[in-house]
Formats: sequence, structure tokens, C-alpha cells
Amino acid sequence: MIEQFKIIAQNASDEKFNETISRGILRLSDNQINTVSFVFWLCYLAETDLNDVVKGSWQKVSSNSSDILKDKALEILVKKMYNGKKDKKIDFNNLEYFIDKIKVYEMAVGKNKSVEMLWIINGIRNDLSHNRINELQYKKESLFLRETKNKLLIDYFQAFKK
Repeated sequence: MIEQFKIIAQNASDEKFNETISRGILRLSDNQINTVSFVFWLCYLAETDLNDVVKGSWQKVSSNSSDILKDKALEILVKKMYNGKKDKKIDFNNLEYFIDKIKVYEMAVGKNKSVEMLWIINGIRNDLSHNRINELQYKKESLFLRETKNKLLIDYFQAFKK
């Protein structure tokens, strides 16, 4: 089997090579593949947008503050984000995890539609990551439906239009 794969992989286009996993190994349908792709790119968009906002804001704040004030602000933020845990280390110039970015953003703006949307996208991302492709949904509607994908994307843009 591995020898067959080597031959196929060597001669396959990039698209066909990628399909060896989705279609060949996992035997996903076109609808499953399209839905996974949509969710992946939506999550990537949301995390990229959020990273730019959080990183830009932190750089603006930290460039206008003393080191002592920055250290104190970091300590307060981390405690608040992680329920009093002091030992958690976070680099606000380069937040690694989507959930950390959401928490920082939520602390900055409070609970609102954009934060709610980020938690929804995080939940969808978790469903995808934990092999729940067939259960992917938004507002109790299947993400296999084009209308649901459209609604989710529009709601995302509307949540961040400000």
C-alpha cells in the first residue's frame, strides 16, 4: 500500500495529492470536503483578524507605557483570563492560541456580538478538530447547507463592521 501511495503521490497534481487524504483515506464526500474547507478558512479569517486587532492594540498600549506598568497590566490580564492563575505565561505580542486571543479581546471590549461570534466560531472549530464533521452547524442549522454558510459569514462580517 505504501509503495502504491509513493507512485501515486509522485505523479499527482497538488490537488490530487491533497485528495489522497480527504477522498482516499478518509472517504469524505464532496459536501463534507467543501464544508471542512469553508470552516477552516472562516476560522483562519477570524483568527487572523483577531490577531491583528489584539496585537496592534497591545503594541499601541505597551509603546506608551513604562515597563513596570506593562508588567502590572500583564499580571492583571493573565489573572483575570485564567481565574487567578499567576504561573500562566502569555506573550501579548504573539498570542499563540485562538482562545487566548478571544479572552484578551473580550476583556478589552466586554461581552458583545463580536465576542459572541468568536466563541461560536471557536466552538465550530473545536467540532471540526474533534472529528464531528457531520454535526457542524450554526444556529442549529447544518453547515452542509449553503444558506447556513452564507448566514454565518454575513453574521461574522456584521459582528465586526464597527
